[in-house]
Amino acid sequence: MLVAAGMVGMSAQTPAPEAVYDVSLLAGPAGEEGIYTGTTTFSVDAEGMVTGTLAIVSPTTVRAKLAGRVDTGEWAFEYPYAMTDQGCLGVLTGTAKVPADKKVISGSVAIGGDCAPEPMNGTFTFTLQAKK
Repeated sequence: MLVAAGMVGMSAQTPAPEAVYDVSLLAGPAGEEGIYTGTTTFSVDAEGMVTGTLAIVSPTTVRAKLAGRVDTGEWAFEYPYAMTDQGCLGVLTGTAKVPADKKVISGSVAIGGDCAPEPMNGTFTFTLQAKK
């Protein structure tokens, strides 16, 4: 939210809603990879800090709060996730290309923690949903 100095008494502007993306994640043990799908919100503030929420819903449930930073079109991240169906926690680490229009964000991810006793690599794509 931006508030201009010297505008005392003016009401603050309502922040724009976060963009919603369809998520496709290809991950799993080598030779046994599967596609995980869901949605995410994704926003980048003026300093490049990323916020949002990840909700994988198929074939299992994964929840996370996005974090990290975008610098010169690349998002570097490390944040925790929870697989609620399995009652475990883990960490997602990786990088992704974030174009200026933010319509398609894609990159690679390393999956670790209790949910992945053997760390796994994957690739993902966030595709901006059309406005309704």
